[in-house]
Amino acid sequence: MTCIVGIATKTGTLIAGDSLASNWYTQTRRTDRKVFKLGDHVAVGFTSSYRMGQIIRYHVTAPSLRDAEGEWIDAFEYAVKYLIPEVRTRLKEHGFTKVENSVEEGGRFVLGIRDRVFIVDSDFQVGESTDGYVAAGSGEEVALGVLYHTRAEKDSAAERAEAAIRAAEYHSRGVGGPIETEETT
Repeated sequence: MTCIVGIATKTGTLIAGDSLASNWYTQTRRTDRKVFKLGDHVAVGFTSSYRMGQIIRYHVTAPSLRDAEGEWIDAFEYAVKYLIPEVRTRLKEHGFTKVENSVEEGGRFVLGIRDRVFIVDSDFQVGESTDGYVAAGSGEEVALGVLYHTRAEKDSAAERAEAAIRAAEYHSRGVGGPIETEETT
């Protein structure tokens, strides 16, 4: 139960998330964050499992975003070819990945790379919306509605993300503050 929001801007990506851990009966506000950075240019906001988030945060080393000539690698290509294989390796290594009928399954997370935002699904496919924003978790639908509604407004990415998560918090019992954010460059 979570709400993670990612918004691409001209100068980077903002990833924001709530702090609530819950099932349908109890809730706890946790100190370990659902949103964090893997270097200056990569930010992550996770849903699904705190264990998955802990493995990504403390065991994944983000590969270089530059090629051998020092040029930036395309963010989508980087995610698919370099970062997600590293995530899969570490999740397997630390006993998180589930394999059934030769199909590997992890969890969902939002990924900000430089000025682009992606959603990574439990089958590790990387998706990029043409809208420049994504949301994940139990508050996803409410957050997407707010992000859509505020897309043409002059509000900052941080203000839009907060409004989206606050609306999800109001309408979803699995979402709660405080709100944590990270930005990429």
